[in-house]
Amino acid sequence: RLGDILRRLGDDVGMRIVVDWRTAGQLGWSPATETTLVVEEKTLGDSLNALLRPLKLGFRIINSRTMQITTAERVNRRRQLEMYPLPVSNNMTAAEAAKQLHRAGALSDAAQKNTHFDPASGYLLTWLTQAEQIDLARAVHAMQP
Repeated sequence: RLGDILRRLGDDVGMRIVVDWRTAGQLGWSPATETTLVVEEKTLGDSLNALLRPLKLGFRIINSRTMQITTAERVNRRRQLEMYPLPVSNNMTAAEAAKQLHRAGALSDAAQKNTHFDPASGYLLTWLTQAEQIDLARAVHAMQP
């Protein structure tokens, strides 16, 4: 059952998985929904995607120990504020790093409209969906000297 699978996945990795059953219910899903999941040596994210995508559900990370399950539509619509310290090295300023992220395609055209570089702090401020934030975080991490 769906509720049991989600509980087991969370327990296996020490995460609290909170399900918005009200919105899941609008799609016809409940904790008692019969389903199966077989995964071997997969990340929690990959396992959740395998389980949730066919159900038109998705997840978002709340904090280091909590995730929320809701409709994929809600996950893809919800934006959050994040700030990224951009790397400053001998050959690149933080402002140049911000420009490089834009040029490298780490941000879509739409996402670029929701970012602002603050030269005083060296931080890139973003108002993006969690999926966009994850892509951007990977790109920023790859730029670290």
